[in-house]
Amino acid sequence: MATITGTASMDCRIAFTRGIEQHLLSPGASLAGCIDMLRREELIAWLRSCILEELSGHGQPSQEAFAVTLAQGPAWQLKVVQQSINTRFLYTQPFELIVMPLNGALTVETYQIDHPPALAEGSRIQHQGRTLLEPGTALLCGASGTVHDLRIQQPTLVAKLIGAVREPLQWMIDRERGEVIQAISSSPVHSELEIMARTLGALRDGGADTLASLATHESHFVRWSAIQAMGRVDPQHALRLLDHARNDAHAQIRQSASTVLARHAGAGC
Repeated sequence: MATITGTASMDCRIAFTRGIEQHLLSPGASLAGCIDMLRREELIAWLRSCILEELSGHGQPSQEAFAVTLAQGPAWQLKVVQQSINTRFLYTQPFELIVMPLNGALTVETYQIDHPPALAEGSRIQHQGRTLLEPGTALLCGASGTVHDLRIQQPTLVAKLIGAVREPLQWMIDRERGEVIQAISSSPVHSELEIMARTLGALRDGGADTLASLATHESHFVRWSAIQAMGRVDPQHALRLLDHARNDAHAQIRQSASTVLARHAGAGC
């Protein structure tokens, strides 16, 4: 097979990007219609080219560890990630996702979620089957009510074509129990703010002003994380935030705040 030069690789990536953008302009188009555009040999060549660009200081490093962004547009991103471990939790996909292993096979466990329209904490997942995803074979993930678990036997490079977020929530599932644990925000920005709030809480010293500001954030996930973290940094301030949260716009926060305050009063603190 002929070696693809750096210039040819760049030209291929530009053509790929234009092809995706042109496809997504069609009425009702989805990223699933781009699955045939992914070719293993080209992706490997692009990966090499992108790494060389980054090493020369001309690339655009990914914000994710062990990941390289190959191409992207306003509503999609193509990247290659080295997956090395099997995590304890599974996650629903609030966006279209196409995966393709590049240098090894993946075992894919497929699960069906009970009552997906009314998904909530405690919902169960049912095992539907197992398939072997060979190198160069693409799989569409993210269909409503379905969860795909990509099982790693050894560190594997996986290409991921990721579409725009289409659902506000992403659900965390305990793999061993087969049970939905909690909902998290689909927004990467909101998720980072949640992590920052928890980190400030774990430090227990300082950050009260920042947490107070986050307690008024537009995302109820961020607001609640900030209130919880404040309980470790400044308990009295946290009680004031909880009292205010009893009138929060989001029902889950109103209920949780009332529950915590009732527990606090019952403890006689």
